[in-house]
Amino acid sequence: MHTLKARLTYPRTGYVAYRQPRLWQRVLGGLVGLGVGIALVNLTFDVQLATAWMPVIIGVTLAGGMTYLGAYLDLPRFYALAMFVASIGLLIHWLALDGFLGASLVIIAAGAWMLVAGGITLYRYLQRTHVEEQL
Repeated sequence: MHTLKARLTYPRTGYVAYRQPRLWQRVLGGLVGLGVGIALVNLTFDVQLATAWMPVIIGVTLAGGMTYLGAYLDLPRFYALAMFVASIGLLIHWLALDGFLGASLVIIAAGAWMLVAGGITLYRYLQRTHVEEQL
């Protein structure tokens, strides 16, 4: 399969050798995975507790992903998005809404906020970039 891919794909698109993660990145990823796994195992023993904390878990997980994207892509707006999503998860937990309704609201709020931030970024880009007409 690799030979076929090298023969058909690389000449057309080029070959990209991605950077290999460093040791500290692997260790950090393993520790985060271990922590999340332990938390999820503990929550499976108490369904009501797991349901109550679901908005926080989803909010913090999405915030972690957005923080990673912000660091990886060097986009500071993702840090603000991450703080917003984590805060919404905590707020919904504090308001004691139903866990499944709260989880849905966290995901909806995250998606809506990302659409707004992306729309603002697109608008600013279109305002600053001028395309010359081609004949």
